Amino acid sequence: MIDITQATLVLTILSVLAGLVVLVGSLAFFGMFVQREFPPEAVRREEEPGVSPELRARRSAAYRLGIIVFIGLAILTIVEYALGVTWASAVLLMLIALFKAGLIVQYFMHVSRLWSEEGH
Repeated sequence: MIDITQATLVLTILSVLAGLVVLVGSLAFFGMFVQREFPPEAVRREEEPGVSPELRARRSAAYRLGIIVFIGLAILTIVEYALGVTWASAVLLMLIALFKAGLIVQYFMHVSRLWSEEGH
């Protein structure tokens, strides 16, 4: 008969493996965008014929950075879950949550632009 702690350990390992499979799938899916410009050149020409190459490069870099931050948040969530299930340290979980919140505020909410000199 399987003990409850053994079942918990097996479920934790399976959930971490499932998270890794999702992460690897995400990396494979988004990996094709990291190595080249995004959105593709053919789509961009139809939508915005007068956009400068500098703006295109900045947009491509912003897309890449957004994908990298998304993957980092996914990894931190998996680590947070694994730590919460196996080794429940509230302080460590709070630190990870604060770091994730900082990433979201910085890269997705663009709070740093509130104090910049350029126009909004």
